[in-house]
Amino acid sequence: MKKLLMLAAAAAAILPMTAQAQTVNSATGTINLEADANPTCAIRGIIKGSRGQGTYTNSTNTNVDNTQTVVASLDFNNLLMNQTNASTNGVIEQDLYLKAFCNYAGHTVSLKSQNGGMTNPASTVIADGSIFNKRIPYKARVRDWSLTGPSAELTATGTVTDSVQTTVSAGTVVQRAVNTDNASIRIETVADASNPLLAGTYSDVLTVKLGAAF
Repeated sequence: MKKLLMLAAAAAAILPMTAQAQTVNSATGTINLEADANPTCAIRGIIKGSRGQGTYTNSTNTNVDNTQTVVASLDFNNLLMNQTNASTNGVIEQDLYLKAFCNYAGHTVSLKSQNGGMTNPASTVIADGSIFNKRIPYKARVRDWSLTGPSAELTATGTVTDSVQTTVSAGTVVQRAVNTDNASIRIETVADASNPLLAGTYSDVLTVKLGAAF
């Protein structure tokens, strides 16, 4: 009998404890995630378009100190010279394509000619009274980048009878963010039959800049 009373008392002591709900203490932490995308323009490469007859050398791409440089070469060979009178031929066009993007509106598309045309630096002695052209003028346009019209247009036309380097630049602000593989550069020579071309190599460095202006 005593054992039964002891078991009943123990059960009575246990039941209230098991019936009582336990209080769970919780904690909530919140983490705000944030990231910034810097305003960026990049040129992935330059490729030759289907229009034109120049000889194109594949571009190289380097990035040093957050400045990206893409270098390509275009050789017009003898296409620019009229073999009959050694003057600049009619208009010769060449299209190149920029594989590029800008991720913000209000960036600038700029063009810069180092020499103000393709110039011939040869120090050839010219007879008194003789006049030769030492510069081949051209126009360059970045197209298919803004909503309407060319994004930037440059005319590199210095004095055709001298080869003095004259830097020429032009730029246009584009009021939209662009991501395209189809921005094109059209280079168009300007015919000049006023004088024969002096023999030699004519060259210029045309720079396209996306982002801040020159």
